[in-house]
Amino acid sequence: MFFTKDSDKFTFVVGNKQYCLTSPLSREKMEDILVRVDSQIKALPPHLTQDEKLLVTLLSMTADLDSLEDKLESLVAKN
Repeated sequence: MFFTKDSDKFTFVVGNKQYCLTSPLSREKMEDILVRVDSQIKALPPHLTQDEKLLVTLLSMTADLDSLEDKLESLVAKN
């Protein structure tokens, strides 16, 4: 994966497209996120478009976050 950071601007490739964006995240955190996103995109069927792959990845990661939130709420409620 191609990845650079200049100041607070990141340039990276996910799937088959290059993106540039500004973020306050550290290089390490952004790289961790991009590795996860890239690995999910690479696991999807090749016939999907880049936009479809990004949307499926977003939905999957959101579902994971919702599940984690439910588990945390359940743990907090027990205490």
